[in-house]
Amino acid sequence: MHSKLQTRPAHLLLLAAIAILLALAMPGAAWATQSKASNFNTNLKTTGIGAQDMLAVAMAQNGRSEKSLGYIEGWCADFVSDCAKVIGQSQAIPFTGLVKGVYDQTIAAGGTVVSTPQAGDLVFFITGSGKNKRFDHVGIMSDKTNCISGNMGMGNSYQSVAICKVAWVIPGAAIKYVRPAYSAGAYKVKFYANGGTGKMKSQTVKRDASKKLRANKFERTGYSFVGWNTKKNGSGTSYTDRQKVKNIAKAGKTVKLYAQWK
Repeated sequence: MHSKLQTRPAHLLLLAAIAILLALAMPGAAWATQSKASNFNTNLKTTGIGAQDMLAVAMAQNGRSEKSLGYIEGWCADFVSDCAKVIGQSQAIPFTGLVKGVYDQTIAAGGTVVSTPQAGDLVFFITGSGKNKRFDHVGIMSDKTNCISGNMGMGNSYQSVAICKVAWVIPGAAIKYVRPAYSAGAYKVKFYANGGTGKMKSQTVKRDASKKLRANKFERTGYSFVGWNTKKNGSGTSYTDRQKVKNIAKAGKTVKLYAQWK
């Protein structure tokens, strides 16, 4: 059996088009996932601490327009997820393209609803109730009372990244704060020949994870390599070649290891 193609009066199609345009103008409306992280300003220092880095990358985009970032529709949820993507925290804030999706998936990833927000927490703006309940907007807390988010602006223009008092974003909206389960971050290990020759790449190690140090590649004529030390003269903390280490530096920091020779 073939179904008959149904047509709709022109005025109904026009009303539908207007409804879609109005929905796209609302903060938080997103109809498809659109990652524009590649257009982000990433000229910033990260610490390896999820909450701090999340805010830092958002602040680096402050004042940028929808056009300069490349978004083409309601994009507050995409902006939050892109911030997480830039700092490698997509496991804590999965990409969904929808405000409600960000809320559900962030909690599913280990995030928790909190009553007292702090910088780096997510803030959700909810209107209506029951079947009419909707998650309209999401931002990133910059402190206890202000947030930064995409798809914002003055008056009825929601086309830029902006900082605003939470109470002013959508007056009368119910507010929920969620603290994402940011990963513990990572630190770097840099190796120095300390009188020897050769090259070694630095090593990135995740916090709370055990990992072997890179095998020594330095050489020194007439000497034998006997390990690493955090001090050139060997008076610091010692490590053996390829030793398994864990949390030997804080997130975002760099530990320097100097070759020791005998």
